[in-house]
Amino acid sequence: MKMAHEPNFEILGAPIGDVIFCAQFLAQKRAKAVKLLSQLSGVGSLYPQIALLLLRQCASFCKLVHLARSTPPSLVSEGLALFDEEVRNYFSDCVAIDASDSDWLQVQLSLSRGGLGLRNLALHCSAAYLASIIKAGCADPRANCARLLSVSSRHASSWLAVIPSRGLNLSLEPEEFQVALRWWLGMNTSSQLRLEIG
Repeated sequence: MKMAHEPNFEILGAPIGDVIFCAQFLAQKRAKAVKLLSQLSGVGSLYPQIALLLLRQCASFCKLVHLARSTPPSLVSEGLALFDEEVRNYFSDCVAIDASDSDWLQVQLSLSRGGLGLRNLALHCSAAYLASIIKAGCADPRANCARLLSVSSRHASSWLAVIPSRGLNLSLEPEEFQVALRWWLGMNTSSQLRLEIG
């Protein structure tokens, strides 16, 4: 297992850390997704039907939905809204239709509801995040149930009972221990760490 020595890190494709780190992480993911949109732009002028299919199936909502599901909406909604705007611009370019705001609302509906299935990430991110927490076995997201289930599982607390030994590699640096304890207790792990050794 790779140990993170910084308060900001990535795990399973999701950013863990402060607001700035999460915004930068999302900006990098968004840049890659926008690059894909630009690579598809040539398809739209020749084959708008294929371009729309690729946009819906491969290059819009699905590119960043993992972040919407795994990161608190307060940290990603603005970046997701920027990507939604890029998708709208690409749609206009690829099918040569400049949709008004009311038309765009219909475009975002599912195919079965009369839309084109280009879902709005910023609009869905709160529900996606909540659904992810509930799916993890937590009916009340405010209680941080996923973390509580993890820390209460069998042998999860073994690291707290072990006698520290540098020779056996059974010890943590003070900063590492503080971050681990903060996570264990559900505290903010990205705040300034205080070392009071003496």
